[in-house]
Amino acid sequence: MEFQNLSKERKKIIHGWCMYDWANSGFATTIVAIVPIYFIALFQDKFGDTVNFLGLNLSGSSMWSLAIALSAAIIMLTGPILGALADKTSTKKKMLVIYTAIGSIATMLMFFAPYFSNPWAWFLGCFVTANVGFIGGTAFYNALLPHVVAPQFLDKVSARGFAYGYIGGGLLLLIHLAIVVTYTNSDSLDLITRACIASVGFWWIGWSILTFKLVPEFRENNKTVNENMISESFKKVLKTIKNISRYKMLGIYLIAYFFFTDGIATVLSVAGAFGADVLGVSLLSNMATILIVQFIAAPGALLFSKLADIISAKKALIVALMGWIALTIFALSFAPMVPQEFNEFDIQITESNIGTFTLQEFENISDAEQKKLESLLNKKMIINLELSKSDINVLLREINNSNYKASIAISGSINEKRIGELHPSNIDRYKLSWWSNFIRNNVWIPFGINIDIQWLILGSCLGIFMGGSQALARSIFAYMVPKQESAEFFGFFALIGRTATIIGPLSYAIFASKWDSKIAILSLLILMIIGIFLLKFVNIEKGRKMAEK
Repeated sequence: MEFQNLSKERKKIIHGWCMYDWANSGFATTIVAIVPIYFIALFQDKFGDTVNFLGLNLSGSSMWSLAIALSAAIIMLTGPILGALADKTSTKKKMLVIYTAIGSIATMLMFFAPYFSNPWAWFLGCFVTANVGFIGGTAFYNALLPHVVAPQFLDKVSARGFAYGYIGGGLLLLIHLAIVVTYTNSDSLDLITRACIASVGFWWIGWSILTFKLVPEFRENNKTVNENMISESFKKVLKTIKNISRYKMLGIYLIAYFFFTDGIATVLSVAGAFGADVLGVSLLSNMATILIVQFIAAPGALLFSKLADIISAKKALIVALMGWIALTIFALSFAPMVPQEFNEFDIQITESNIGTFTLQEFENISDAEQKKLESLLNKKMIINLELSKSDINVLLREINNSNYKASIAISGSINEKRIGELHPSNIDRYKLSWWSNFIRNNVWIPFGINIDIQWLILGSCLGIFMGGSQALARSIFAYMVPKQESAEFFGFFALIGRTATIIGPLSYAIFASKWDSKIAILSLLILMIIGIFLLKFVNIEKGRKMAEK
């Protein structure tokens, strides 16, 4: 049977299933485009650039990666058991509803962060809870796929679901971008940013209602939950782990998936925080980049679906993963421009009278860093106040000798420019500075490409490979899964993915603490390469026959 010849009822179910991707992708885009940028601001306002936590000297991006690892660990511990339970009781859709409610409500609660004594902690706690809802809901959403459509259409429907998600998430982000641009220079920007984050929760649960209405609960069992069943579910999970060798191809694929998804998921999850913390990418630029990713990823998923028809799904997935490796190496060359013009500096001071100076601008500096400077000068507020020559000399010495992200320029009789040691343009402090300097001197500077444009270029390329790799990874797995145990197997699929999402962010935090953030990103390439190597041993058709037996 051809796909276009499916019944209207079946097409309606497929549409309803795809709409969940439309609904929850608003969260997926926001946790990359807005939420980490806002968290970095809260973190730096409280602690400055770094804080010592659990024996590690953590930056904002490292703390963010630990939060991602925590939410993934929760799913890792609960996902397989709940998946097996859902198989026994035919409650996959019910579990989807529960996780959706948890995730969307927690997302709405992020709005109230400033009203607590430690805004960063409340915000991070809500994010962990919301991410648990997102990850758990996605697992049960994926588990419904083998019930929604026949095996020969898995690639097509999986790609269509991702396409819905990229468009839906992109549309919401476009609305948010327009709102943030409107209020960029307004005192209400903080309120507007939080309102955009909270609106994701309403979008998520609102559009999900269509999925809950159109997709039925595929009832193969009618058992009710009891203590014995929970015990049996746990035993079944252990038995499946023990007997995974029965599904040899699926087992090899899961190992390969563990490695390549570790690299990809970690890159995606820390990208927004990395851009803001390390490169100094602005909120607007990050939002615009993720928006580009969303709308390019939709045709990217469909493109790789067509490529899979031509060269096979496995080869198409390998092509997508090779693209990821190339783009990761490319991203390591990103380097902000060194401030040159007076208005490019964070702190701009002009000489108003002979020996008297006025601070004109104070941008891109955290509250913690600003308070440190004010304490240094013994002043409660230094913006628009007159400063003496001795005050200026104190500022110059402090920024020159201490760990500051600030850059300062003074016009007039002093005519000095200084850049703090931790300023994003000071890339010599990174182990891979030779690569960044080479590209900056030969590409970024000659062509006048600043860091925001570099970030946009990355997003334009990333969307193509992201759409292809995500859609194919899911459809290949679904093709080799026994249909009657799909929730349990997709529980393992989520388990592998979430275990990777624990290890990846944890390793990122450790590498970034011991060396630097760029070395941490580089370490992820090894995982992707191992995953590609293992994929060569996966025979998808043989895996399908094993599932049918």
